[in-house]
Amino acid sequence: LGRLLMATDSAAVDPPRAYELLRQASEDDPAAHFYLGRLLERGYLGRPDKAQAAAHYLRAARGGYAKADLALALMYWKNEGVRVDPVNAYCFARLAYHQQVPGSRELIAELHAALASPIERRGQDRAEAEFRARQRARGIDPDAPAHAQLAEATP
Repeated sequence: LGRLLMATDSAAVDPPRAYELLRQASEDDPAAHFYLGRLLERGYLGRPDKAQAAAHYLRAARGGYAKADLALALMYWKNEGVRVDPVNAYCFARLAYHQQVPGSRELIAELHAALASPIERRGQDRAEAEFRARQRARGIDPDAPAHAQLAEATP
């Protein structure tokens, strides 16, 4: 219902009510954090609050909502609410690509063309650490062969 109430093409658009419903849902649903981030990033409640949007995207991503990784990568690459950080941009883009998020392949290619190899390696290392931390948080052995590492191949 919160997503419906934030849809600008809906007759029932009500961003404040959407925010409240999504806030309640965010206690149990990582996707709700993603949509809270979107509400805040796009300024549906008035003035955009991109820093708060990034915090919600991070909670969504760490909760398992893959689209949030791409949103974070774009924020870190395009200076949207957070300071430009190519290492973090590559890290979150790699995580999104690993989860086959639409648009991540194109962003990885753009980053690959723009970044020096040492920055990519640092981003890959950071992505590996983030991936392993997320696996541990879910009770999955990050050292199991099927879960041990993100694919390093560039799309």
